[in-house]
Amino acid sequence: MGEETSRVIECRDCGAPLVQGVGIPVPDGPCPSCGSTSQLIKVGLEAKVSLTSRMTAHKQVEDGGPAGEAVRISGPGERSASADVSSLATAGYQIAGPSLRGEEGRLETAQLLVQKLGELGEAWGDPEEIDDQDVDCRAHGDQRMLNVQVTRVPHGDRWKTLHHAATAAGESIDPMDSPTTS
Repeated sequence: MGEETSRVIECRDCGAPLVQGVGIPVPDGPCPSCGSTSQLIKVGLEAKVSLTSRMTAHKQVEDGGPAGEAVRISGPGERSASADVSSLATAGYQIAGPSLRGEEGRLETAQLLVQKLGELGEAWGDPEEIDDQDVDCRAHGDQRMLNVQVTRVPHGDRWKTLHHAATAAGESIDPMDSPTTS
């Protein structure tokens, strides 16, 4: 729901302002200018909208060049991530936005995992957060249960850089090698 940012009450007949301010009550009585009891109430509202998007692209092999895959994810909030992998065994990534703290983002991560498993042909229901020491989220499938434990990648320097600079990027021959951050 939006938040009220302004309110102006005026006479509907002559347009004279009767009162203005945020959250003010509607005045009783006729307009002091023309005597009309018809009033026009103008309310200003402010709301925020957040969008989330995800895209996966596949590069076809052309003239002996490398094949590859690119993934782009944006939102919620001001967060975004991208990764590129080629058949030459190279990988690059970029993450931007405020870094998550503690348990933040665990349901969002489990939802992305279930969505990817669905793309691969596995049927899972929507994950739910679970208060268990070893399980962050759980999704159910055909007589099966998927327990998800969200952990951070072992490279703390990436998260430190993201926290301080709001962006981190790198490139690696092996995606799990420690790339440089910027």
